Amino acid sequence: MPQSGLSFGVFMTVVAILALGAALVLFATGLRKGGDFFSPARLFGTVWGVAIFLTELKLSGFQHTWTFYSWIIFAMGILAFLLGSFIVYVIVMRHPLLSLNEVRARLQDQGKTRINERSFFRVIVILFAAYVGAFATETVIEGTVPLFSPRPDLLRTSFGVFGLHLIVNAVMGVLLLAVEYLLVAPRVGKRKMIVGLIILVCLGSYFTLLQRYTFVVIGLIVLAMAYFTTRRVRPLTVVPVVGMFVTGMFWINFIRSARYIREYIYYTSRMKFSRELWILAEPYMYVTMNLENFARGVDRLDHFTYGYLTFDWILALAGLKHWMEEYFGIVRLPYLISGYNTFTFHWLYYYDFGPIGVAILPLLTGLVVAWWYYRLRIAPDLLTMMLYCCSVAVIVLSFIMNPLSRLDFVSNILIIWFVHRFLINRARPAPQSPAIAGR
Repeated sequence: MPQSGLSFGVFMTVVAILALGAALVLFATGLRKGGDFFSPARLFGTVWGVAIFLTELKLSGFQHTWTFYSWIIFAMGILAFLLGSFIVYVIVMRHPLLSLNEVRARLQDQGKTRINERSFFRVIVILFAAYVGAFATETVIEGTVPLFSPRPDLLRTSFGVFGLHLIVNAVMGVLLLAVEYLLVAPRVGKRKMIVGLIILVCLGSYFTLLQRYTFVVIGLIVLAMAYFTTRRVRPLTVVPVVGMFVTGMFWINFIRSARYIREYIYYTSRMKFSRELWILAEPYMYVTMNLENFARGVDRLDHFTYGYLTFDWILALAGLKHWMEEYFGIVRLPYLISGYNTFTFHWLYYYDFGPIGVAILPLLTGLVVAWWYYRLRIAPDLLTMMLYCCSVAVIVLSFIMNPLSRLDFVSNILIIWFVHRFLINRARPAPQSPAIAGR
């Protein structure tokens, strides 16, 4: 038995090294001339290669040796997503991809010729007015906002009024549409200044709610939008921006966290490296404990919830989410390790449907995401660009959560789709490639 355990440990060390090697190769090939780092399989593989490598370092006393079964289920979800991407690649491989510069040129042209700029501007203003009204109403009802509360760490989780908060969360849609307007709409100085002011007001007001997740999602989507519509996303321009963004996210965490958590995070995480590196404890735990929670949960789970988590956003919209949770006694976050309450993207599929869910639902996700990507690279249009950029956030955050189950994420995708489909188009799109458009 000891020899067997040792062999398994050596095997997992090899897996960790291979994961890091794959991530580095994927990252490097994405940066070469003609490469596309934002392609779904490359981005997904890079994220998961790094996450697996860091997890296998086992730098925290809370980490454990995974069972063979947990590794099988874990790998099944990752490989299913990659398989879905590969299937779409095979379907469209006979159709040449446009260069990124050509994609950008076509999207810029569509912004000038196919979008009704006045309608686009009015839609943004109307959505912004709805957000401001809902935000102000909630603030009056609550009496304050988390940033100015004596206990911001508590109020940030309870702040909000059912119904109104759905409109407040539409700030994501407002910001994404406003950024799209600035990136591709015709240059109308006065209205662009107003849209810029709308962005600043939205960022400043929503910051007071101390919701770091929303800013991370918006930041990832905006980065992808700028990448596909401009030539400004380069290492020299991205690194400083990302640095300021990360600093802002840590500031939010500094404000919203209790003092003792900030001071003793190194000790409570049982880190195995030097105390001088205490600042690395929190980011390391945020990356790795999601995978550890998944492995622990897979080994211990003895029942399934049959769609409750996967379709959480529908139940939340219908007002049934909390009622069903109480009626059926559902524990949304079972078997947590030391209070870290996040799981990988395919945990909820396992919790709902077991191994079948892990095999099928990530596969379908990979199919849809890759379909949007290759449609963007073969017959680009602004709606497809926006949908795929939202998918970039899903891919990057897949190691820590699944945004596709959240009402605040799905509702904003629906807003973006509705605005593009019915409100701002000036003319019908030109015919597209049959392989991608389904004609």
